[in-house]
Amino acid sequence: MGEEGLFQVLVRENTENFKRIRFQRIMTTDPHAFNTLKKDYPGVLKVYHYSEILLDLIESGRLKPVRTLSGDDLYTYHDPCYLGRHNEIYDAPRKLIQSLPGMRLVEMQRSRDRSFCCGGRGRYPVP
Repeated sequence: MGEEGLFQVLVRENTENFKRIRFQRIMTTDPHAFNTLKKDYPGVLKVYHYSEILLDLIESGRLKPVRTLSGDDLYTYHDPCYLGRHNEIYDAPRKLIQSLPGMRLVEMQRSRDRSFCCGGRGRYPVP
């Protein structure tokens, strides 16, 4: 959905801007933006979801969670379709969540590649 011609114009303009600036990687919090930059832009952009960056910082010891959760509550994680099914990033968000002391993470019945779509039309048909 959307205007393909405008998208192509924006890709060209953004790509030209990327050539003018120096950067090592792009970080995004949005799974849709992650997918678009990774798969719809020409060349090879080093695109990362924020969960990958934060997990790397935690695993390397450069970032340490300090708040301890009580351990009384259960938490779950919903896999966004553009992060999970389309890009196979399942473990980084979970490991990041589990790095919080006292975290009790449980899986939903439909998780990972079986997760319901996170948006758009969803799983319900439009009348």
